[in-house]
Amino acid sequence: MCISLLSMTGAYACAILATTPKSTNLSNINNTRKGIVVAIIVYVAIVVVLLMSLVVRFIRYMVGEMRNKNVRGEAAAEDTEIA
Repeated sequence: MCISLLSMTGAYACAILATTPKSTNLSNINNTRKGIVVAIIVYVAIVVVLLMSLVVRFIRYMVGEMRNKNVRGEAAAEDTEIA
């Protein structure tokens, strides 16, 4: 998913640059570049939020697995004790 978002950003930037008419008015060119920069920043922010959510999800999963492993290990130890 991250690769898709980044490739979409690159394609979007290339499309804007390719379809922007050549103009002698520098304000139009500067506005187009500002738009591209804003779009790239937004996409990078989306990717960062996505990665952070995946890291949090992974950490929650690992903590749950460790807790379950400890609970299972203690229960198995109690079952093997000889009275």
